[in-house]
Amino acid sequence: MRFATFLSPSLEFFYRGTVDHIAKTLGIEAELVVGEDYEGFRSGEYDAGFICGLPYVRLADVVDPIAAPVVDEPRYGDRPVYFSDVVVAHDHPAVCFRDLRGAAWCYNEPNSHSGYLTVLNHLASMGETPGFFGRFDAVGFHTTSMDLVAEGVYDASAIDSHLLALVKPDGLRVIDTIGPSPVQPLVVSKRVPRDVHSGIAAALASMPQLLLREARVARWAPVTDETYEPIRAMSARFHTP
Repeated sequence: MRFATFLSPSLEFFYRGTVDHIAKTLGIEAELVVGEDYEGFRSGEYDAGFICGLPYVRLADVVDPIAAPVVDEPRYGDRPVYFSDVVVAHDHPAVCFRDLRGAAWCYNEPNSHSGYLTVLNHLASMGETPGFFGRFDAVGFHTTSMDLVAEGVYDASAIDSHLLALVKPDGLRVIDTIGPSPVQPLVVSKRVPRDVHSGIAAALASMPQLLLREARVARWAPVTDETYEPIRAMSARFHTP
C-alpha cells in the first residue's frame, strides 16, 4: 500500500511509524511518501494518507476516514479534535484576536482548515472578512508561519495546536484560541478492500505506546464522515474550492 502525508514534516516521524506498524500488523508491504497532489487519491497513486479535514471533505467520494489522533492533553477531552491557537511575538502589544485589526497575518495554505478556513469562519462570526487584516498571506507550512511571526515579519497567525505543542519556537505566545475542530484523519481509498480498512483500524488500536508518547498522542480514535460535517458546512459557507 502507498500512504501519503500532506501534513507537517514535524510530525512525519509519527505518520511513518504508524505506517510501519500497520504494515507489520497486517503483514503487508507499505510505504509513506510526501504527497504532492490530492488528485493522487482519485487517480490511484495513493491508497491511503494523512490529510487535513478540509481536503477530506472534498475527497469524501473516493476516500473513507478511518481514525484520527487524540492529543494527550486535558483540553482535548479525550476527543479527536484540535484547536487553532492564535500566536504573536512575546513583545507584541495584542492580547486578543480583536486587537489584530490592521495587522499583518500569515497562514499556511488555503487547503488548511486550522490555518485558513477556521479563521474565515471566526472573522465572519465577528462580522468581518479578511479585510480585517492589513495583510492576509499564504506562506507555506505552519512552522514557516511560526518562524515569520517570531521574527516579526508578520504580526500573527493561527497554528494547529497539536503541532504548536510539539515545536513552538521561543518568542511566541498564544493570545486566543479558535475551535475545537475535528482533527486530521487517516483516510483510505474506497478502492481498497473493506477487510483492509478494518485491519488498519484494528492495527491503530494497538499502536506502540512509545511512538504515541513521542507525538503527544493518547490513541487513535475511530472517526466517520459525519465527524467532519462541521468542516463540510464551513467549506460550503465560504465556497472554498
